[in-house]
Amino acid sequence: MKETFIKRWNDIAQIWINGLLELDSESSRNQISPRSNYKKAKKIFKEFVGDFFRVFKNSKIPQNKIWFLTLSKNNFDSLKNVQRKIPNSIFVSFLRLRDEGEKNNYYFTHSNKFFYDLIFPLAWIDYYFKNRTQGLKYYDLLFSVNGTYKESLRLIKRSKPKIIIFANDHVTISRSLLLAANKMGVKTYYIQHASVSNYFPPLVFKFSLLEGKDAYHKYLNCGETKSKVYLVGMSKFDSFIDRINRNTKVKSLGIAYNHMDNVTTISQFIETIKKAHPELLIITRPHPSDVRKIELPENVLLSDSKNEDAFSFLCKIDALITGDSSLHLEATLLNVYSMYFEFTKTKLFDYYGFIKNGLVDYYSSINAINIQLNNLKLYKPDIRNKASYYNAAIGSAFEGKSTEKIVDIILNTMDL
Repeated sequence: MKETFIKRWNDIAQIWINGLLELDSESSRNQISPRSNYKKAKKIFKEFVGDFFRVFKNSKIPQNKIWFLTLSKNNFDSLKNVQRKIPNSIFVSFLRLRDEGEKNNYYFTHSNKFFYDLIFPLAWIDYYFKNRTQGLKYYDLLFSVNGTYKESLRLIKRSKPKIIIFANDHVTISRSLLLAANKMGVKTYYIQHASVSNYFPPLVFKFSLLEGKDAYHKYLNCGETKSKVYLVGMSKFDSFIDRINRNTKVKSLGIAYNHMDNVTTISQFIETIKKAHPELLIITRPHPSDVRKIELPENVLLSDSKNEDAFSFLCKIDALITGDSSLHLEATLLNVYSMYFEFTKTKLFDYYGFIKNGLVDYYSSINAINIQLNNLKLYKPDIRNKASYYNAAIGSAFEGKSTEKIVDIILNTMDL
């Protein structure tokens, strides 16, 4: 019994406890499992209080529906076109107490997790004696994991989903629900919502609908693949197939950052670029989960990433500067010239392999960026075909029709 729960904890937390956090930036790590015991205790207390209030929240999800699990705006954007064409389907998400939630979503709460929190010390002691290093390093992360599998089993038994369609395969909520669904015999589908890396867990969905060869090869490196795999392109790009950038000179520039980056550093970088290229329209964009405020120079615009999807942002620019981000691929699909620049130095350089595989070029200094921007203002090359390794739809009969392909696969396999 102990072996089973220990294996389950490790499976749910796999992406974090297998070394990825040791390579991540400090700001990013602090959101998942800080090094400081004080910060760990603060994080546990906050979750404990949240779990207590969830005791009084009830999940009201209709039975026998097809679930589309969305845990973020990026998840929603990747699934919304497909969900519209699947009869008897609903969006399902986890209730975060400080969020108002979307009107059209159904929410679950793990309302009994508070009681698992109370017995966590006993479970952790059992875990510690078999995994001492991980038990000490990540006890706050294990606190988050504890009880989520049992709560997912309870949720599935009560709501009886017909199938569950995921857009994320590694965060705690989706991982727990995936393991529970597999245990209960509920058919599971995975629609890739962003670029993947070699740190991701192996595919254990019934069906995995990946964007292209890059994701497939990476998942093969992650371990044994137990899914039936289809290469389907990117559904959310279908609506933008007619908006591919045909400009031959760069007149507008996007600068995107995420929670790994220091906002002061980003602000200074933007100011430097604006002074060197005052004629360029510059739009900056935070990751949708990044709520920090940033000071911007005059005449620099801000993309509201919580309300504006990535492709809509990219349609406004001719070139992009960002670090480790799926935006590199999305920009290339639109023929927006993308440049890799490290705003913050981490050990996760080229996390997605975009530089290694020739999708984008790396620029080691602001001076190198400025030289390239001067070149691009004179001539912007066509670089879209570089994305074909990542997106199976490019040059295929279903280019611009990935949504239809995904819908057909789901409808033709869900009753098998």
